[in-house]
Amino acid sequence: MNPEQLFSYRQAEKRMVSIRLIGMEVMSMNDILIALEIMWKGMAGIFAAVLIIMAVVYIMGKSGKK
Repeated sequence: MNPEQLFSYRQAEKRMVSIRLIGMEVMSMNDILIALEIMWKGMAGIFAAVLIIMAVVYIMGKSGKK
């Protein structure tokens, strides 16, 4: 291995921080970031749905009192 290849290998090794889970494959940091992105988008969707339902209930409550 020449010095350039060794340097790039070490850089790649640093970027691919992996976590070994018991009984599972190695998960790279990229996989974890993708999972977190999916999770926050799902939670944002749930939050938006709850806000819309609360707004509808509030508006229906206001119109029902008249």
